[in-house]
Amino acid sequence: MSAPDLTAAAVRLLLDRGYDATTADDLADAAGMSRSTFFRRFGSKDDIVFADHEALLERVADYFQDSTSDPVHAVSVATRMVLDHHLARPGAARERYALLQAHPPLRDRELIITRRYERVYRRYLERVAPGRSPAWLPLAFAAGIVSVHNDILRQWLHDPGFPATERLDLVMSELTALYRPLLSADGRTSTRVIVATFETGAEPRDVMQAVRETVGSAGSAE
Repeated sequence: MSAPDLTAAAVRLLLDRGYDATTADDLADAAGMSRSTFFRRFGSKDDIVFADHEALLERVADYFQDSTSDPVHAVSVATRMVLDHHLARPGAARERYALLQAHPPLRDRELIITRRYERVYRRYLERVAPGRSPAWLPLAFAAGIVSVHNDILRQWLHDPGFPATERLDLVMSELTALYRPLLSADGRTSTRVIVATFETGAEPRDVMQAVRETVGSAGSAE
């Protein structure tokens, strides 16, 4: 099984039987592996609940390692990558959310996962934009990105009809606009006026698309 499939199977079993009543042997059987293999691979019941995040963190880190994009664009792509992972598995995402509500101690592990995402973003920003001022810039930007993502994910978990992708694109555009000047090549702030046209009453995603197209045209003309 892939990491997401293993996590989904484990979460479903833990929900059905109860976290405390489910043994490592039960989880090993559900995963189709021996008890010893289970502990070598996961270590604990908590670990298998978040096993997909291990693979996802590695994907994000690999993307950052190979990316030659503008840093602001790269963090936006990586954040969509993380959100899309959850949106592609709505049943599994909501079952894990239900498990965390039923077994609050798992929220501590969830917080650790959150900090690890922040660290991956921060290290990338420190590498591609070294010596920027203020010194807390990578830390603040990383924390802001992860916070925005998690807030949108929670809204979607509560409301399946919530337009998570469109909302993330909009909020990330606003957030990255604040940090882009500080991450520019020379570290100096600059101001540009962008004029975009769109129909009255246009949806937010249409407005953002008009802005992107205008920004792209302005950038190619420089």
